[in-house]
Amino acid sequence: TTEEEGELVYRGVVLNEMRGVFSDPISTVSRLSQNMLFPDTTYQHVSGGDPAVIPTLTFADFTSFHERFYHPTNSKVVVTNLNDV
Repeated sequence: TTEEEGELVYRGVVLNEMRGVFSDPISTVSRLSQNMLFPDTTYQHVSGGDPAVIPTLTFADFTSFHERFYHPTNSKVVVTNLNDV
């Protein structure tokens, strides 16, 4: 908040980075192309989030997403060996 006006001011590294990405014309074309090329995959989403939606994210939403998707059962492990076995 600003102390003088008592207004809520949104700040944050991710929010400001995404504002920059969404204001760049080349990034906008790239983002829209991905949406059209990959409509039914995770690639249709912006990994950093839409700056218009970021302020509506609640802690409960965040933790629910994390619990659902950041789990070992969602991982894939690849093991390689460059040596003869």
